[in-house]
Amino acid sequence: MTATVKAADLPMGSVVVDDNRHLVWIACPRPNAAYGRWSVSGSPSYITDREIDAAMEYTARVLREGM
Repeated sequence: MTATVKAADLPMGSVVVDDNRHLVWIACPRPNAAYGRWSVSGSPSYITDREIDAAMEYTARVLREGM
């Protein structure tokens, strides 16, 4: 499955879910330039747009687009 939406195009507050892996990512303001902008459920880590795009190539999907 090819993602039609790119993570970089999703505004802050967007939510991406992966039901198979039980993960949720939320687009947040970056804590600083060295971090990604996606907060990961159950983790203090932030990940990059590229990692979200890779997840959407498999089973992740956009649940909600932010504002």
